[in-house]
Amino acid sequence: MNLKNLYQLFLSHPENAYLMKYHNVLLLYKFIRNHPIKRVLDLGTGLGLSAAVCALAFKDKGEADYHIDSVEQFDKCIKLANELIPQELKEHITIHKSEVKVWQHPKIPYQFFSNYAALPEQPKEGWDLIIQDGPCFWLGT
Repeated sequence: MNLKNLYQLFLSHPENAYLMKYHNVLLLYKFIRNHPIKRVLDLGTGLGLSAAVCALAFKDKGEADYHIDSVEQFDKCIKLANELIPQELKEHITIHKSEVKVWQHPKIPYQFFSNYAALPEQPKEGWDLIIQDGPCFWLGT
């Protein structure tokens, strides 16, 4: 499987509204290929495109010792990612479910923040790359 075929697989799915543009997919792929990255934290699995692109980049550069932890709040997205990510790329990807907390800080009025309630345990080597590429929504009134 090559990068264009992988992207087309995700693009052809009816739930593709929030996919990265191909230009950004290519940038992520090249970034992984050109840097000494082995541990990735993907915040917001979505359909699983970012995790799949990272896995393909690792595979194509011949890396065997890598892992991608992907965190998602929605069961539907986890199910779709598990269906869409090609089997050959799944071995080094773990999808974690976590609820999201929305909060405010009293010194920053009218601004809402969100974060995952639980993240996977950080590898002892730490994460080399953290990705958050999903859409942002205004939750305020």
